[in-house]
Amino acid sequence: MDSFADAPVSLAEHRAGKSHDAKDWTPRDVLVELLRGIDRGEIKPGALLVAYRREDLSVGYSAAYPDQMEMLGILDAARYMLVRE
Repeated sequence: MDSFADAPVSLAEHRAGKSHDAKDWTPRDVLVELLRGIDRGEIKPGALLVAYRREDLSVGYSAAYPDQMEMLGILDAARYMLVRE
């Protein structure tokens, strides 16, 4: 699939949208939702950080950013938003 613009919404994504609870969807659902928004032109990220926990409880990340200090600021802003929820 070259574009996720028309990717269908999964049942888990729909459920999470109603409940506003992150445990109701999968990490893949989150990525597909983000890719759908990017491919539709609704989200235009200038930087991106994806952090994850593997099943063995180790942590990893993938990132694309122009400046490390900017990414640290984005990370802190995301942490603030997460705590407020």
